[in-house]
Amino acid sequence: MTDERRRMNEVLALVRKGRRREALDAAEAALESYPESVGLRALRADILLKIGDLSKAGREIRWLLARRPDHPRILSLGGDLHRLEHRFDEAAQLYLRSLDLREDGYVRNRAVDMLLRLDRLADAERLIAEGLKKHPDDPWLLRRRARLLAARGENLEAVKILERSAGDDPAAFRDYADALRLRLEAFPEQRRLNELSNILAVPTHRSNPWLHALAAELALDQGLEARARRHLDRAKSLNPSDPHLWKTLGFLYNRLHAWADVLDTLGQAFIAEPRDVVSQQVLFAAAKKGADWAKLKAVLERAYEAHPGFHKLNGLIRKVDKTIGESTPGG
Repeated sequence: MTDERRRMNEVLALVRKGRRREALDAAEAALESYPESVGLRALRADILLKIGDLSKAGREIRWLLARRPDHPRILSLGGDLHRLEHRFDEAAQLYLRSLDLREDGYVRNRAVDMLLRLDRLADAERLIAEGLKKHPDDPWLLRRRARLLAARGENLEAVKILERSAGDDPAAFRDYADALRLRLEAFPEQRRLNELSNILAVPTHRSNPWLHALAAELALDQGLEARARRHLDRAKSLNPSDPHLWKTLGFLYNRLHAWADVLDTLGQAFIAEPRDVVSQQVLFAAAKKGADWAKLKAVLERAYEAHPGFHKLNGLIRKVDKTIGESTPGG
């Protein structure tokens, strides 16, 4: 094994352990000895993306693309960069070029996601069909197939796929809640919540936070705020780890004007993905309306710990500090 390869393995080992700052330091130290190493620079670019420093990652990826425009891994890194920048058309192009050169499940799924966002349903369907031909039981592609069918209004077929992917333990899967949402569309609006309540009475479904989030949404649509609150509090108490669910709960609490709960739940989602501008705006509004700038500052600081390369968070923290100072007597 060459010294360059050994040092790449050391960086990878740190990445796998989640020690990203140490991994970045190790990659940069190795690059002092091997400044032209494509492998090491690709590793550094990947770490920079993960810690949120898109500016430095972009410079690195442009350097890599200039030298290896036909390398599938480098093309997929470029796709990741554009996806995080919300430049979905450019991301789709690079993911598709990468996929043309080498089959990769991650790249295929990301390409499908971009195509669905761009409403290029025919292209997304082609990619999904190609993938399922090779791997007919791939759960990630099946979920995207369901999303595609739902976008086309083919709810029954989407439901079949989602229920299949939920398997024998639907309480553990978001897919089951998505399937129920589509099924409930067949009922009159006033009946949907009652149908869902019957399902939530089943013990295996009672601990599914996504079902409680759906019940809260339906209750809010009918103006049943106390009932919505009970379902949201139940979902929150289940302590889910999915940032998408935390975001859903946060926006539903926002409809209830429950500002502290917005900061708790949407804040968890923001820590995972601090580039979400809408979430940022809702969090700042909740902190203002709930007069709880200290809690928002804590959220921002945790987000910066998780994404030390996303320097905009420093500016947001300073903005909160200024607000706290102005609102403090004698400040």
